[in-house]
Amino acid sequence: MKYARMFGAAAAALSLAALPANAQQLSFEGRGALTFPTGDFGDAADGGAAFGGDVLVNLNPSVSLYGGYQYEMFDCDGCDRDDDGFTSNGFEVGAKLLMNRQSGVLPWARVGAVFNQLKYEEGSFEAESDRSVGLQAAVGLDIPLGETLSFSPALRYQAWTADFDVLGETIQTERSVRSLSLDFGIHVHPGG
Repeated sequence: MKYARMFGAAAAALSLAALPANAQQLSFEGRGALTFPTGDFGDAADGGAAFGGDVLVNLNPSVSLYGGYQYEMFDCDGCDRDDDGFTSNGFEVGAKLLMNRQSGVLPWARVGAVFNQLKYEEGSFEAESDRSVGLQAAVGLDIPLGETLSFSPALRYQAWTADFDVLGETIQTERSVRSLSLDFGIHVHPGG
């Protein structure tokens, strides 16, 4: 069942290629971020860093669809070694809604889904969750730096549940993964 959702997301992304040529206005976004775990996840993890990238298909002046990949790192609260902690990685898809441009600055909001996996390392112990579906929402600005480039700061929230198989089907455990991120992105519009 978990793979069916992943294949569904991949099929949706591939169907974007079938859009008419006038709808295929592509843009690209890369970002780095400061991450802050929240809720119960904040009791086990400390802030860290993240990076990600997306391809956007601009359907009209107000709506774009996006798909991409993200990787997040969280320090372990109370661990002895500096390289102990949590990492999260996965795919993201959704829609970006563009607001009215204000003096060259373009406010936006995005909402979508993540397909993430959580890995925990402490010393020689490692545990890796199954890939799970979750929610992603963000608000931000595209601040023009020229004809084809924009600086894109944003505030992003993610919520999903990591499922770990400790002893196969015998013992399973869940961890709610909630985080808030301060993103610093670069948005490239090749068509200007």
